[in-house]
Amino acid sequence: MSDASTFRPTPGEPHLSGQELARIVGGDLVVPGTLPIRGGAVDSRRVTAGVCFFALPGERTDGQRYLAQAV
Repeated sequence: MSDASTFRPTPGEPHLSGQELARIVGGDLVVPGTLPIRGGAVDSRRVTAGVCFFALPGERTDGQRYLAQAV
């Protein structure tokens, strides 16, 4: 079942390091991680090991409010 709030590639697909992702999106890597990034989520409740949380502003709330939950 697919969920628009989470992206997880299928096994065998490439993954990124935090440093590579920061470079691609023009961001700054504040704390380097040890796990490769294998997916992304905009819902902090869906973050697991290897899933990057994107704290985006929404209509009702701002993802930055949930940064602590995503770590």
